Amino acid sequence: MRLIVAGTLLSMGLAQAGFAQASDSQPEPLDLTLVATPTPTQFLVELHNPGRGDLVLNVGIALANGSKQYPDRVLFTLAMPDGKVRHLEPPEPGFIAGRLDPLIVPLPAGATFSFPIDLKKCTASREKIWKLGFPPGRYTLQAQYSGARVPGAEANLDMKGIALMPFWTGNAQSSPVVFAVP
Repeated sequence: MRLIVAGTLLSMGLAQAGFAQASDSQPEPLDLTLVATPTPTQFLVELHNPGRGDLVLNVGIALANGSKQYPDRVLFTLAMPDGKVRHLEPPEPGFIAGRLDPLIVPLPAGATFSFPIDLKKCTASREKIWKLGFPPGRYTLQAQYSGARVPGAEANLDMKGIALMPFWTGNAQSSPVVFAVP
């Protein structure tokens, strides 16, 4: 019996070690693009998998069993007309009273996941600015995504297997987009 238990534990350890090694390599790229809309402060954020392999992204949080989604892992840098820089964060819920899950996005090869962002709803907490103003002028916007795993300690009890998923853990940055507010 001891031999069976030891063999099982050894094989589990080897499997986990192999998994960690496989998930640490990032052979597949990820493209991040900002697409302007007719409204100057609104954009479409696109995460595109240009590679041949499938990706799994952790893009934020989901509430109420996924009925409310907040892709908060994409952050923004905004250069104002006066030259000041703001580090923007997308809006999040002010109060969470229930279940909180990661917002997991499977991204097959060639696929794109997109979501809208309204800069007027963002905050610049680093600069302690909670409501942004957009005086007339020329702005430059750039987006950054930092992929992260879901640690086992943060996974809900009924979803512990999420921590074993091979999340994309690199960094992606968009090209700067220049826009004007009339």
